[in-house]
Amino acid sequence: MSFNNKYIIHSKMIPKPSKRRSGLMISKVRFLVAHDTGNKNSTAAQNVNYYINSHEEKSASAHLFVDDKEIIECVPALTASPEKAWHVLYNVPKDNELYGVNANDAAIGVEYCFGDNIDADKAYAKFVWLMAKLCFEFALDPEKDIVGHFFLDPARKSDPVSGLANSRRTYERFLKDIVLEYNECIGNEPSIIWETTESSGTVTTNVKLNMRKEPRTMADIIKVVPPKTQLTINGIVTNGEKVNNNPIWYVDSSGNYFWSGGVTTNEPLNTIPNLVKSVQPISKNTTSLDLPINYNQCIKCSNWMNTHFGEKFNAALIDSPFRKEILYAIVCQETAIYWQKWIEDHTPDEILARCVFDANGDVNGTRKAFPKNTAAFVEKYGQVVANNLIEEANTTRKWRGFDPKNWVYAGYGIFQYDIQFIVSDELFFTQKGWHSIDECIKRVMKELETKWKAHPDNLFETIKAYNGRGAAADNYAKNVFQFLSWIENNGLTV
Repeated sequence: MSFNNKYIIHSKMIPKPSKRRSGLMISKVRFLVAHDTGNKNSTAAQNVNYYINSHEEKSASAHLFVDDKEIIECVPALTASPEKAWHVLYNVPKDNELYGVNANDAAIGVEYCFGDNIDADKAYAKFVWLMAKLCFEFALDPEKDIVGHFFLDPARKSDPVSGLANSRRTYERFLKDIVLEYNECIGNEPSIIWETTESSGTVTTNVKLNMRKEPRTMADIIKVVPPKTQLTINGIVTNGEKVNNNPIWYVDSSGNYFWSGGVTTNEPLNTIPNLVKSVQPISKNTTSLDLPINYNQCIKCSNWMNTHFGEKFNAALIDSPFRKEILYAIVCQETAIYWQKWIEDHTPDEILARCVFDANGDVNGTRKAFPKNTAAFVEKYGQVVANNLIEEANTTRKWRGFDPKNWVYAGYGIFQYDIQFIVSDELFFTQKGWHSIDECIKRVMKELETKWKAHPDNLFETIKAYNGRGAAADNYAKNVFQFLSWIENNGLTV
């Protein structure tokens, strides 16, 4: 049985004996460890050269480095008899639990390079192929004998999850792609039946878009089309590879496939699958809805969110049942009514910091959750903490044209994280966590995922439960779905 050698593996060895390369042999390769460099925008050549130039500085190394242009081996694995490299700490126990041996003594370590100056598609293809090639050469099972560094050392490491996320991939997808690549390269590629529905209409590309042979990111690229290109749709694939949890791909008039998330529909397509189970579509008639902003404001705000924070949302939503459009729709319901007027005059960071709304029970005395009012807050957390929050609220009030008040406000951040959570999440409020979009996303995702578990496959009920219960929560969810409909039909600009 042969293996399709798609790529050349270059050899540029670290000097031995040295701290980075002892020259000790691996008696038997038992498994592979997937890493990423953690050094965004560094290339394979740059990393190898660094290891060579610092070979006596530290006992840390890997066998191979991969980027979009080349694969370089700096500790022997494939180009010569395999030697030990120092890529996993000896004192972590997980490698012994899984494989009965330390990773440095019996595993090949592969480092993935990523960043804005690295073609993610090409680097990822090489990374997947190399892992499959190593499995073939050392008679390993590609479904069982590969592990991520983060899994062996979770307290310290997040690779290759973080590097793959930067390249818009998931670790789970990576493992599946290695198996597919392995089978393809030994001539045993399994057939995949793509579920395609005939359709018609046109779309316009939002970004530079890859047209592929199949609806998956490992498929050959037929051509690349620039932004603002109009494409004719002949079909919709409903079970393509999930990108940002969206499995919908389109087929153009030439039979090429492209991911639906990279385009805007110019008009409703004749056939569009319903991606949300158990949800009744919202009527186009919005007169019964009490919407805080209108259509134009919704599109303006969602595009602002996507432009400034889109990549943050993409990374956070990997392997999540939610899409960023849902979160943008929630923002349109929660806070956009205030900050949509500030977009032209203030930076994104300034706007995030000013998202302090929803006054406590000081206004009408109807609040039931802690704190019912500012006095109750001061009683528990003291005047110093209260004054800091009051100062933040008054800065926002000034932006809104209001006089200052001695009130601790209830809602913090672009999603309006409620002050009641200070009991379990004090640092968010005392350290001004709402100034950070990452911290805001973490909180809303945690709450949404909890509600999703209670209402699996029912996005409407999840959004409703996120807000609360009863008629008000039902109206809240209807508003969010109206915003979602507008955002999805209009598409997002990049």
